[in-house]
Amino acid sequence: MEHVVKVVVSIVPMAMKRRNNLTILFLASLLGLISACQSGNTNTNAKIDGLAWEEDSTLFAKNYAIQYAGKKHQRLLVFSSADRSDTVSRFYTGSIRCKGEYVCIDSIQGFASLSSTYVGFLDALNASNQIQFVDETDYIYSKRVRKSIDDKSIQECGSGEQLNFELLLGAKPLVLAYQIEGGDAAILNRLKKLNIPHLNCTDFKEASPLGRAEWLKVFGLLSGKEKEAKVLFNEVLEHYNETKYFCAQIIEKPTVFSGSVFGGVWNVSGGKSFLAQLIQDAGGNYIFAQDTERLNVVLPFEKVYQRSKSAAVWLHPSYYHTLKEIATEDERYALFEAYQNKRVYNNNKMENGLGGNAYWEMGVLRPDLILNDIAQCLHPALFQGNTTIFYQPVD
Repeated sequence: MEHVVKVVVSIVPMAMKRRNNLTILFLASLLGLISACQSGNTNTNAKIDGLAWEEDSTLFAKNYAIQYAGKKHQRLLVFSSADRSDTVSRFYTGSIRCKGEYVCIDSIQGFASLSSTYVGFLDALNASNQIQFVDETDYIYSKRVRKSIDDKSIQECGSGEQLNFELLLGAKPLVLAYQIEGGDAAILNRLKKLNIPHLNCTDFKEASPLGRAEWLKVFGLLSGKEKEAKVLFNEVLEHYNETKYFCAQIIEKPTVFSGSVFGGVWNVSGGKSFLAQLIQDAGGNYIFAQDTERLNVVLPFEKVYQRSKSAAVWLHPSYYHTLKEIATEDERYALFEAYQNKRVYNNNKMENGLGGNAYWEMGVLRPDLILNDIAQCLHPALFQGNTTIFYQPVD
């Protein structure tokens, strides 16, 4: 066998040997380049992380930090949760060249939003002209953004398994993405693998509606609208507290429940959810306030009926616009006193007919408006002459 090997080697043409040597040299150089890049990335990260950072404190938001190192350096860190044990996105601007895990803020050319919620943040800051792509154009409510969709300056990039990575790879916008708790991280993983810059938005994991609204400052930083973001958030906070203070003086607090049956079960907002907090601040008594969940709780119809049949107000009965639609879907809905007394309200007053709803696009960053709407639903006699923005009676 040794003899055969020697013979085979001896008859390999000289040109083939040279070609093999060149291949080996190329591979060695490539491996060296990759190693150097990885080393450079590590060194760059260490340089940025090693600066003396001071944090611009937030009032309510816990899942991000905007920090400064002198006047020349600024960075944004986004965390998966309030304990800050896992940093999921890093952004930097300053004199150190961005590499590795950091995205250079100055290099952001535009945005691709995979949720209409983030379109709302940018639109509120007059930065919608920086949006290049949205996941589904039908779900956009803003007239200003819809005009950009109509003139083709904003394109549809798809969502989920239909997300057009090739389109994003060519344009390289900053992709505004998110991963629901327990959900598949395939999109974020692929964006990272393709080196497409992205922001892992964890705003929905904040502990309060005002905490989520304070993400205005994140979008302000990334779009060059920092001052505008701070001014708008301060207005939201002021208006929210005004309504909250007024409602705190109300003695009679109506009982409230929410949701409807979907897939054979009732999806109830948890006692620590944004809706539960809004109901409390609006002077209501949420039926499931003692529950400790932040997200939805799945319950059988019978259990919800047992606890909510005498409740005064019913919010968010799916997509329905009329009481007739509700009873047609399930005649048991008519057993609730809120239904019988016509105290049912839904957040579908501002829809575009294609599936877009301003509540989901604008309401997230304007909890002050939602709070005022809910307060009007719970205490109509105290708000006579006022007009709701997102909510309307289900007649």
